Amino acid sequence: GWSGLELLHLGQNHLVGGLPKDIGERWPELRSLDLHGNMIKGALPTSMLKLQNLSNLQLQLNDFDCLEGDEDVVAGFFVLPSMRAMSLDSNPKLCGCAPRSTGIEAYIGGTLIPIGGCWPGASEPEEGDIVEDMDGELPELDPDDFGSDSIDEPEEEEDEIVEAVVETLAEDVHREPPPIRSKLDDGDRELLGVEEPDEPPPVHL
Repeated sequence: GWSGLELLHLGQNHLVGGLPKDIGERWPELRSLDLHGNMIKGALPTSMLKLQNLSNLQLQLNDFDCLEGDEDVVAGFFVLPSMRAMSLDSNPKLCGCAPRSTGIEAYIGGTLIPIGGCWPGASEPEEGDIVEDMDGELPELDPDDFGSDSIDEPEEEEDEIVEAVVETLAEDVHREPPPIRSKLDDGDRELLGVEEPDEPPPVHL
């Protein structure tokens, strides 16, 4: 029954065992499958690649195995026509293959899934978001992915300007402060309009 099922969300429900091998035939209309945070084991059924309407797949935090045939299933997920978001991370024994770039939001950290080389001799899916690698970090980028142009070094003139600014700042920091004067000189009195005070009268004892 339930052949028309479109959403199946059973995340964090302590489920054990494996996925039914005929899941693709049993629920052909499935659009969203969320089984994260369970204890599901075994291989990913190849019949899942028949789920042409599947757009959201959440299988993270399980214990899927790396058995013969898994490589085709994992790589096949990336070319399902409706797939938009996929999380396979935190399945330590899961293997397969993920393209170097894809239009799908995909997470494979904490698995044995390598990036690139999924279809030898054939072009990979159109470029888009970079697939996140182990522990949610971005994979190392291959220098061959970039053009031959290198980053220009700074002009010597710019270096000289920077050095001059640094030297000026250093001089300002170490410059001695002006001496403190205890009394006004003639120039200060003239500027401030202050007259020379009279000599105090002598004190007679």
